[in-house]
Amino acid sequence: MRVKMGSAQYFSRRATSHHGDWNEGFVFIVSYHAQLFDTIEFDLYDKPKRHWPSKNKHIGKAKLKLSKLEGRDDIFVTQVVSDHM
Repeated sequence: MRVKMGSAQYFSRRATSHHGDWNEGFVFIVSYHAQLFDTIEFDLYDKPKRHWPSKNKHIGKAKLKLSKLEGRDDIFVTQVVSDHM
């Protein structure tokens, strides 16, 4: 999984199960401008155990516009913490 916002991006480790249990957390510095205009992108890849002609197969993409998050203050601070970090 690749998680990207602006120029910052993070990659999760490969899931240990076929269901994709990543359970990882990432920290993004989010400016006020980013809260209004930025999008977080999630790209899911399948990295095969055997070598394919292409090392990673893109499975899908999702985008989350920060300004569309419901139930948040006009200026917000969010921290995502994983027990596995």
